[in-house]
Amino acid sequence: MTAALAYRSQTAPVRRRSTSPKAASRPRLRVLDQAAVRRRARRRNAVLLAFIVLLAALFLVAFVHARLVESQQELDLMRTRISELQVDKAQLERAVDEASSPALIVERASALGMVRAAEPVYLASVVPPAAESTIDVVAAPLDATQQETAQPDVLGSRALGENETG
Repeated sequence: MTAALAYRSQTAPVRRRSTSPKAASRPRLRVLDQAAVRRRARRRNAVLLAFIVLLAALFLVAFVHARLVESQQELDLMRTRISELQVDKAQLERAVDEASSPALIVERASALGMVRAAEPVYLASVVPPAAESTIDVVAAPLDATQQETAQPDVLGSRALGENETG
């Protein structure tokens, strides 16, 4: 016998492998390294945490995208409504322009029985004293010199100064 075989026979008994089906189905037992078990557990926990964070981030992105789509739909509805209102405004402005044309005003006045004045009458306002709170309006035909200086679209600014003296 050689020295290695002699040493082996003295130190450990020879194990024989069983060929029975019962022995083949049992797992082989071994000693576990506790540090390796802890490392694997930490790695597994880290992977699980990373997966949860990734899943939460995906849900957050989906939520933000859904809010963005919803806001875009509201914006599109508002733009459509603005377009419709601009069309309505343009139609109303055209109607006002047509209704305020001088020819149409004269036609409507004639239909209501109004006639053109032979001589225009301009109204002048009289400013009351500070203590009074009423305004007196004087309506009288103006002579030719007053008609040249009076302006009907200015609320009696020139006629007021002339009427105060007279």
